[in-house]
Amino acid sequence: MGSLEVYLVNKIKSVSRQQKALFISVFISGLFAHGYMFVNNFTYHDGILSIHSMGATFNLGRFILGIIEIIGKNTLGLYSVPLFHGIISLLLIAFSGMLIIEILHIEGTLSAVYIGIMMAVFPVVTSIFAFMYTSSAYWCALFVNVLAVWLLVYRQNIWHALWSVGLIIIGLGIYQAYFTVTIILFMLSVMVEMLKDMGAQSRKFVFRGLWYLAAMGVGLIGYLILNKIAGIITGIGMSSYQGMDKVNTLDFSKLFLMIKKAYQKFIVDISWCGINETSVQKVFTFGVILLTILLIIFVIAKENGLIANKIILITLSGILPMGLNSIYLLSSSESYSVHALMRYALVFTFIVPVIFIEKSEQLEKGSGEIIIFRKKLINVLLLFLWITPAIFIYRDNAAYLKADFLTQQTATWFTVLESEIKGTEGYRDELPVVYIGEREVEDYSLTKMPYFDNITLSGFEQDIVDLVNNYAWRAFVERHCGYAPEEIWDREKYEKMDEVRQMPSYPDKGSIKVISDTVVIKFS
Repeated sequence: MGSLEVYLVNKIKSVSRQQKALFISVFISGLFAHGYMFVNNFTYHDGILSIHSMGATFNLGRFILGIIEIIGKNTLGLYSVPLFHGIISLLLIAFSGMLIIEILHIEGTLSAVYIGIMMAVFPVVTSIFAFMYTSSAYWCALFVNVLAVWLLVYRQNIWHALWSVGLIIIGLGIYQAYFTVTIILFMLSVMVEMLKDMGAQSRKFVFRGLWYLAAMGVGLIGYLILNKIAGIITGIGMSSYQGMDKVNTLDFSKLFLMIKKAYQKFIVDISWCGINETSVQKVFTFGVILLTILLIIFVIAKENGLIANKIILITLSGILPMGLNSIYLLSSSESYSVHALMRYALVFTFIVPVIFIEKSEQLEKGSGEIIIFRKKLINVLLLFLWITPAIFIYRDNAAYLKADFLTQQTATWFTVLESEIKGTEGYRDELPVVYIGEREVEDYSLTKMPYFDNITLSGFEQDIVDLVNNYAWRAFVERHCGYAPEEIWDREKYEKMDEVRQMPSYPDKGSIKVISDTVVIKFS
């Protein structure tokens, strides 16, 4: 026990001031942004069906997530507990951030605090918390991907390279979208190393980049092989959802279109799947991008170093948007679509400027006008950078407010339905029910909430009409209303009855009747 205590004490002492500051900033800002979700229970859509599971696993190529689910079910049991998953998620985000600032050589404590805040409040975090049942596993995928990069950057030998490849495979086996974080971190690592030593031979950086590409390539191949083996062992085929059944194929003829889409969806369509839904958010994000471009130009121009290194740095800067949006390069399937959950790599849009701000402050002083320009540029950029997370925190809470209203409204609507079923003439508790025209409800009295229309993050894009007609509505009623009657699934017999055809649709009076010892509810 004593040796463990000594080990832990030494590890804590080895943590830098910047890493400690980042850790604290993740938790403080994370609670401000997501505390609403942690102490409430907004479960609907996929979440209501996965309270005791990890969601889709083997059929979507997430075989490690499937193994985690099997272990969980056979040990403590699986429960979608918001506070537990939320705190574990913040821990994993914080640990990831601590490694990231080491990979990127972030020296300023305030810079580390900012990066921690941005990583915790970025709206993708909010979107993942809409699927709380699997959130801690997804953030575990982030951590192992970041750890894979850290190992390869700081441990330049074959054994650590193998560990890195193994971690990449694990990350892909939990949630494939976080592989994009691996891509952008490797890119940024090369850029940071170049900025530290622009006088070094270019082949050093080229070799480093190829080393990283090889690790990612081997990791991808290893993942595909193990995923195939997992499918054979479990007998579970790949789903066609998001083109996962074509995961082993890539149409290279569409590669140019995929690259074009990556740039387009980064710069032109700056809403980023609901991450920047308001005009104010778009202005601030575009401002950060524009000012970062100017700062990168300034730094490269002022740097003393080999021309070849400057060319490489300019090239890497030019493909940064593709790296940040590399999620669009992971599939050429026609059924492949990108949503907010998959775009956490975009958080580095707001971290890249910090790298160049710190670097610009280390450059030799030039003439007075250049110094004034640099200071003004950085001051405006810092203003944009620090206001953006405040906006995100506000919008995160607005998303949870919307979820709160929707959960209550939907539960109330179904409670009224249950009350009317039980109040129908001739109703008896032992009678089964049959639903006619389910998921086609048209209730003109349902609440309209136009102020929430601009909240379209994945998991928060629905309104009450969507939830009443959602595919998981039965599970919602069972969980939130405690109503789970015996149901007749052979509806055709009742749909052909003249008496049923003459019934109005719910919620009109007469849309619920007891017919042939069955409660018939006609939605449409």
